[in-house]
Amino acid sequence: MKKLCVVAAAMILLFGMGSVDSAKAWNWDLGVRGGLSDGTGDFGDAAKTAFAWSLFLEYDFTPRLSLLARYGRHAHGISSDFQRFAGLVNPGTLAGNNLIGDFFINELAADLKFSFPLSPKWRLYVQGGPGYYIWDLDLAFDTSEGEISTPGADGSDFGLNGGGGLEYVINPEVSVTVDADYTYIYGDFEDGFWGIYAGFIFHFGRDLYK
Repeated sequence: MKKLCVVAAAMILLFGMGSVDSAKAWNWDLGVRGGLSDGTGDFGDAAKTAFAWSLFLEYDFTPRLSLLARYGRHAHGISSDFQRFAGLVNPGTLAGNNLIGDFFINELAADLKFSFPLSPKWRLYVQGGPGYYIWDLDLAFDTSEGEISTPGADGSDFGLNGGGGLEYVINPEVSVTVDADYTYIYGDFEDGFWGIYAGFIFHFGRDLYK
């Protein structure tokens, strides 16, 4: 909880820095994206490819530099490799293919974003920064009498993410985006995941055509 409070306070302070220019324009953007997330290393072996989504609030210092705060959620099912490992560790009826479950990852990230206009309508961007990641493994055995819960695991750690994408400006108020990024989580998790996404950004006060 202390870690979460520190990250939240840092995001608030960083966004507060931009309020000095609020008299000139309300340079805020609201975005949403969804796509696929796939783990790497041991996490990639244990988890299936997942659907992931995120919401973010972005402040534009200039048309080319912005800061965003993002909340995202990933829902990975357990893989057949994880099921086989469970069967070896706990042989018997309640093991192996009878085991079902999900890995859930909630992310809170603060990224710097650099945009590079290609034309009045197209923009390339790269972004990255630190994040705080809360993960949870829920497990159960699927039996003829129904699902029987069994102890899983959970935790939280800091991490880093980085990526980039392409933005197409539909009009001064709305853009569509496609992007990809990689996240590495430290501590007990000590693994990462890739993400490929598509989404929308809704602009308030930013002149995209500068």
